[in-house]
Amino acid sequence: MIPFFPAPYPDELWYSVICRYHIRSGNPSVKYSIRELYGTNHINVPVELCGALSPLLEAIPTKALTTKDIIMQHTLYPYYTRFFSTNRKKSAYMLALNGNRHAGQHIGIYQSSSMDARRLRYCPECFDEDIAAYGEPYWHRLHQIPGIAVCPRHGCWLADTEVTLTGHRHNLLFPALPDCHLLPTPDTTPTAAQKTFAALMQDALTAPYDFHGGGGYRAIIKRALRNRGYASVTGGRIYAARIAEVVNAFYGGNFESVDSNEIYGVASNNRTVSVRKILQLACFLGLSLTDLLAPPPEDNTLVEIREMYQQGVSMYHIAQLYGTDRKTIARWVKP
Repeated sequence: MIPFFPAPYPDELWYSVICRYHIRSGNPSVKYSIRELYGTNHINVPVELCGALSPLLEAIPTKALTTKDIIMQHTLYPYYTRFFSTNRKKSAYMLALNGNRHAGQHIGIYQSSSMDARRLRYCPECFDEDIAAYGEPYWHRLHQIPGIAVCPRHGCWLADTEVTLTGHRHNLLFPALPDCHLLPTPDTTPTAAQKTFAALMQDALTAPYDFHGGGGYRAIIKRALRNRGYASVTGGRIYAARIAEVVNAFYGGNFESVDSNEIYGVASNNRTVSVRKILQLACFLGLSLTDLLAPPPEDNTLVEIREMYQQGVSMYHIAQLYGTDRKTIARWVKP
């Protein structure tokens, strides 16, 4: 058992806790610290997850930490798996807990991180506040969500650091230090849409978590698209090119754009899509995380149309009401 281990700070990445242990240990190299904590030199401590926890929890002196606390409060697991099925949530949890090298691929980390240069990031205001409160900065998990550009707490741009995690460097430890150099941020002010999107990403990370299936969001989004005229009456046809255009205009500059294929991916039942794209479209539609995780409503559109027709409402007026044409209504109401 090692003689000490730093207590995690609020919203601190588990990777950051390991970095702080390495600094305090005085070990001459990372491999000595990894061996002390994990019993082997060949453990990769992923930034987004936690590595194998069982040997580590046996090695550290405090017994206050549990595997569930670490995974749910100090990794990005809740964010990446929020919309998974029950079975996939449970299997991803076990892979993360055991430090399986395929955990990141199973959870979708590499897909979600494709746009980013894999730089660790910091909010300049959080940086100063952490030094004032704790005497040192640390890596916040919220700031490392792929695609988040604004600090939800302060409403300012997040700053990239010079720490990149590509290739072999992913196996090293890079602690946040008081003299850490923050790269320049845009000279514009984040828009209201960008701030709202960042807050929704924060909710996806920090909201209470359960292992119920989260796939109902597709039906919720399809209905919202239909209500705004961006999908056919039944939701079978999505006007993806038009949606992508208005979504990109909604968020403005300094923001990753979406394309029609990604719009199809969010609304399709047979495509895998990153959490970021789900939340981008949901934010544009004014949907909260609670909305996305609610039981999907039954779609009785065709039943309603046929009942109206049987009650004597003309196909012309039904077509006007549902934003379609008379020929389409005729096809639905006639045997």
